[in-house]
Amino acid sequence: MRLFLILLLAGCPQIIPGEGSIGDDDDAANDDDAGDDDDAADDDDAADDDDAADDDDTTPDPIDDDDAADDDDAADDDDAADDDDSTPEPAFIYAHTSTDLYTIDPNPPYAETWIGSFGSTAPQVTDVGVDLLGTIWGVGFSASLSIDSTTGAAATLNATAGDGTLNAMTVLADGTVLAGGGSNIYEMNPSTGALTFDRSISPWVFAGDMVGLPDGLLYCLVAANGDPNGPTTLIVVDPTLGAITEIGGTGHGSMFGLAYYNENGQIYGFNAGGDTFIVDPTTGGANVVRSAGIEWWGATTNPARWSD
Repeated sequence: MRLFLILLLAGCPQIIPGEGSIGDDDDAANDDDAGDDDDAADDDDAADDDDAADDDDTTPDPIDDDDAADDDDAADDDDAADDDDSTPEPAFIYAHTSTDLYTIDPNPPYAETWIGSFGSTAPQVTDVGVDLLGTIWGVGFSASLSIDSTTGAAATLNATAGDGTLNAMTVLADGTVLAGGGSNIYEMNPSTGALTFDRSISPWVFAGDMVGLPDGLLYCLVAANGDPNGPTTLIVVDPTLGAITEIGGTGHGSMFGLAYYNENGQIYGFNAGGDTFIVDPTTGGANVVRSAGIEWWGATTNPARWSD
């Protein structure tokens, strides 16, 4: 009997730890073991997933997601069309009243979106400009300002920068920040807000705005009779040559804002009556495309978007 039991035990298969256990599995079929597997098909293991199409790990991939579809991963978004994790891109066009900042859709119906108030301690804002980094600068009749593009909050850089006539602002293609008032154009120091005289546009007087275009020229709205509330005329200033060219009358008064959209090459005007215009750069003539009832005091193009 003892010999029989020995022979019986000798014929039983041995169990080798690790092989066939739940710790590892090399089968080619699909499985749901909690450890690791090398199957080529999709699976939902908590530890590893070799599926190239999608990542089904229960813990979100903190660095990269190779999902070809759109996603909202906080760390990375590989969607080639759009990145839904970043903050919205800056606007192409901004417009404003004396107290509030807006963005303007350059495409029909040219809708405006309110960003925020300049703040109770800010002076009346007569114009704004955007530099090559997307930073918004502004002027009041006498003050130079910096403006938060996400909230609209304004901070005074220099309360006595101007002479009480400042009502125009823009940024040239080389990044130079300009302000205008009366018959003068000034260069603004972004660090201090101080203004340095650049040139005169006399006998013209600023009606309320100028805009720099990618070609380096300045398109300016000037008062045809010296009265900013009267009929406005479009002129072009060549900052390099110093030449001033009269384009023509807009056919409208109190036009205090100018902007440019690089994708269609159009110039937009904004007046205190709440109208938005398309301005012909060859004749100066302006046609109303929207009446929002908002008392526009200024506008600007965003050169940070010219390369888009």
